[in-house]
Amino acid sequence: MNKFTIQKSFAISVGAGSGKTYTLSRRYINALVGFDYFREDYATQLSYYEDLKPAKVSEIVTITYTEAAALEMRGRIFELVHKIIAFDALDQKDGDYSSIQEANIHLTQEQHTYLIEKLTHAYTDSGNSKISTIHAYCLNIIKANADIARIDTKLDIIKEDEKQSELSKIIFDLFNAPENEVMILDISNNISVFFLNNLIAKYVSNSKFRKDYDSFSRESIDVETYKKIIMELYPLPDIEDDIEYIKSYIYENKLENSQKYCDFLDAYASGFYDFEAKSWNTLSSEYEISIAFNKKPFNKHKEIKSSIDAIKTLESCIGVYQTIDMQKEDLFFEKIERIKTLLHKIKANYDLRLTELGKIDFDTIITKTLEIMPRAKTNYKYIMVDEFQDTNEIQFDIVKNSMSKDTNLFVVGDSKQSIYSFQGAEIEVFNNAVEDRELFSSIEDMSTNHRSDGVVLENVNQIFDAILQKNEHLQLISQNYEAHPQELEVFKEKRKEQGSFKFLITAKAYGDDEKDELDTIAVFIEEIAKEQKDEYKHISKLIQEKKKAIAIVFDSSTKMLLLKQKLRQRGITAKVSASDNFYHTKEINDIFNTLKAIDILSKKELNTLSDSQRFYAVAAMRSNILKVDDTSIKKHLDTNTFPQKLVEYIEQYKKLPLSEL
Repeated sequence: MNKFTIQKSFAISVGAGSGKTYTLSRRYINALVGFDYFREDYATQLSYYEDLKPAKVSEIVTITYTEAAALEMRGRIFELVHKIIAFDALDQKDGDYSSIQEANIHLTQEQHTYLIEKLTHAYTDSGNSKISTIHAYCLNIIKANADIARIDTKLDIIKEDEKQSELSKIIFDLFNAPENEVMILDISNNISVFFLNNLIAKYVSNSKFRKDYDSFSRESIDVETYKKIIMELYPLPDIEDDIEYIKSYIYENKLENSQKYCDFLDAYASGFYDFEAKSWNTLSSEYEISIAFNKKPFNKHKEIKSSIDAIKTLESCIGVYQTIDMQKEDLFFEKIERIKTLLHKIKANYDLRLTELGKIDFDTIITKTLEIMPRAKTNYKYIMVDEFQDTNEIQFDIVKNSMSKDTNLFVVGDSKQSIYSFQGAEIEVFNNAVEDRELFSSIEDMSTNHRSDGVVLENVNQIFDAILQKNEHLQLISQNYEAHPQELEVFKEKRKEQGSFKFLITAKAYGDDEKDELDTIAVFIEEIAKEQKDEYKHISKLIQEKKKAIAIVFDSSTKMLLLKQKLRQRGITAKVSASDNFYHTKEINDIFNTLKAIDILSKKELNTLSDSQRFYAVAAMRSNILKVDDTSIKKHLDTNTFPQKLVEYIEQYKKLPLSEL
């Protein structure tokens, strides 16, 4: 398998750190030139130069999950293009040097001339490349087909805070309208306002959820199917042999009330299978007998204890195996229909408000694109989708509708990394698509990790293998909703035994108190700092030398500050790389204030500045860029002079665009 090839459509199940961007960028180069310039094995794999399928940058679509990923991908691709064009000047220590050199060795002079010609044209035309998020891609489709979409292409995308504000007003007005009073009161009797607000937000913003919710009705599922699904989700333990064992014991010992005991056991078990489950105590009261197998006459016979314990595990399932109350079911679906009515009103009012504001939201971009795709004009030769596990059904429909019969489709994803279901990602789309042989000729595996040492990967593999075990008893429920484990391999043999991986667990196991966990970490670091842990002597040495020694990764900045306090109490210095806002950080403030001052002072003298303009001038002088002390700042203000460095920046500003400055 040549994972760089453009000769077929295929999918890759890609493990973490296995070179996904490396693969995508090389495949993009191959698409530009129309043959397999990059290959994995030049001895056995053909370049297919005789059957060229080159594409312009506007004929290759690359879809990423985030804007940041799109920018990185664009940068990596066209940096690689430039390296190939200017290969003679490329440093031999460059990470791409050897792969470009090997590819070039296998070209004739004619092929090399053709390659440089195509890549040079692509490089100069890079501004037209289609490397973007799905939303940006869809917006371009709408703009290119404005006559079909019937949407003003100058519409702004509504910002999230503005969207929430407008939605809140719509909800408030609807909830307080006299004609909705009865409906709102009826709904709020059963559903909390918090839950309802979340439901509204998801319904308005997620077309897939909206479609599913609108299609859900009394006819969606019958009682028997419902029972089968419950039995798959909450499988009952197999206790038939245990019941027979205890019953035989009762009869053999000719116990008083033996028939009642046996009837009770049968009734208790069958109650679950018949969805008429009753608790152990409730049923024993109905039988007018104390069924306590841990007391006389049973407590003398330890051999039946395990069977009794097995039977009593049924108690954990009692909540879902009780009688289905059809009146409550009917009431439930009545509520569903009332909520639908409310949601439809809110969505209609929201859409109307967007029109009034002259704006559009991300959800409308997606739904409108899908609507116009059958009539839209697309001429894409290659489509590549990154982070495919985070795609949903509607987005993938858009991708498929963008294809012609000659379009080459390539996707990469990792089902283990599908964590965006709350934003609409559907892992089943990934799992179903990669098995579709009409779309993909094969699914390939990339599992060699270039990022981590062997000991770390071994532990990661064990963890994923344990938590991603297939649920074999599921039949009605598609197992395509489950992720698949993937054995990650070490890139280099010499690193196989390197690295370490340890769990640091708080004394209060599974405790909710974050301070307990932070205390554990602080004590652990203190012990290293005081050279009390032999295996970390090399780290202790770094701490003694006041060098960077330990990095801790958090999911919340508030926890960072708490740990910093705890370490400080133990005499350990820690730097926290956290801020509430990127634009509030010292470095960014310094850059912004200095640029602002340069702009102002290029047009005005110091003594003519307003108070707000004077603020920027002083802030720039105090910054770590100019580093002017307060005494000198006062002198500059009094004498209407600028620091020399600032004068130089102002002169450069008159000649350079802001971005270059």
